[in-house]
Amino acid sequence: MIVQQQQIPTTGNRLTRSYGESGRAAICSLATGGHEQFLHATAPTLHAYAARHGWSAVISTEHLAPDRPPAWSKLRLAQQLLAEYEFVFWVDADAIVVDIDRNILDEVDLGADIWFARHPQERNPEATVLNSGVFLARSSPFTIDLLSEIWAAERFIEHNWWENAALLDLLGYSLEPPYLQLRRTPWNEGIGDLSLDWNSVPGYCESEHPALNHHARSDHDDFCRRLADLQADLQATRNRFPAYFA
Repeated sequence: MIVQQQQIPTTGNRLTRSYGESGRAAICSLATGGHEQFLHATAPTLHAYAARHGWSAVISTEHLAPDRPPAWSKLRLAQQLLAEYEFVFWVDADAIVVDIDRNILDEVDLGADIWFARHPQERNPEATVLNSGVFLARSSPFTIDLLSEIWAAERFIEHNWWENAALLDLLGYSLEPPYLQLRRTPWNEGIGDLSLDWNSVPGYCESEHPALNHHARSDHDDFCRRLADLQADLQATRNRFPAYFA
C-alpha cells in the first residue's frame, strides 16, 4: 500500500516519491527531455509495483549529471537512494514492469551485492554481457565502491554504452566484438545474476514469462514505436492488475 506521495520541485524539474510501509527497498527511474514521455507510460507500473510490495518508488526528471550524457544520471540517483534504502531497483525509462506480483528480492541470491541480467550479442550469440539498464543493488561497501569506480571511468563518458561500458571494463570484458570476458577481476565477486525475466527485450532477447519488458532494441530506434510498445504494455498491465492502478 502506498502510504504517502508527494511532488518535490527540483530546479525546475520534479521528483515524485511514493513512500512504502518500510524503508527497506525503492524502485526508481529517471528521464529528461523527450524521454520523459517514456516515464508517462512506465512510472505508473513502478508506483503500482511499490504499492504491491510495500516499497518506495522514486521517479525523477532532473538531469543529475549535467556535464555528461543523461544515462549517467542513473548512477547519481542510485547513489543517493542507497544512502536511504537497503535495496534499490533501478529501471531505465524505456523499461516497464509487466508482472506486479513478483518480488525481485524473492528471486535473487542474496549473497551478492548487485545483480544484472545478461544479454546475448547479435554478432556472437555465445557471448553475453551484463546490461545496466535494469539492476538491483544492495547498500553495501562493495556497491558504493563499484558505482564510484564506474563514475570515475571518465574515458567512457561519451561511449555509446555510457556507464554500461565502464561497468563491463571493470569486470574484464572486451568492448569490441565478440564482447567476451577476457579476465576476471575482483569486482566480479560481488556480482549476482538477474534472470532474463527482469530485463526481457521483446524481439531480441526475451523471456517467455517476463516480469519486466525493456523496449531498447538497437535495431529499432524509432521513438514513436518504442513509446507505443510501452503504452501497450501499460494498458495490458493495468488490465491484468487493476487493483494496483486505482
